[in-house]
Amino acid sequence: MDDLRNAARAAGYLAPGMARPEADAASDPTGASIFAAVQQLGLKLEPRKTPVDLVVIDHLEKTPTEN
Repeated sequence: MDDLRNAARAAGYLAPGMARPEADAASDPTGASIFAAVQQLGLKLEPRKTPVDLVVIDHLEKTPTEN
């Protein structure tokens, strides 16, 4: 449970009862990748390609117009 709290704190999440980290505290500039951070929690991310629905709005009118 301590590892989970530490990972949440490092990611900037605060659970009830957790102290806010110091604003001056420097983060690790090299930073671990998201894959390494999740692996520390005992999980594994696998990269995959999958189709994703996408909506593109190319024009917007401020006042509505009739159809």
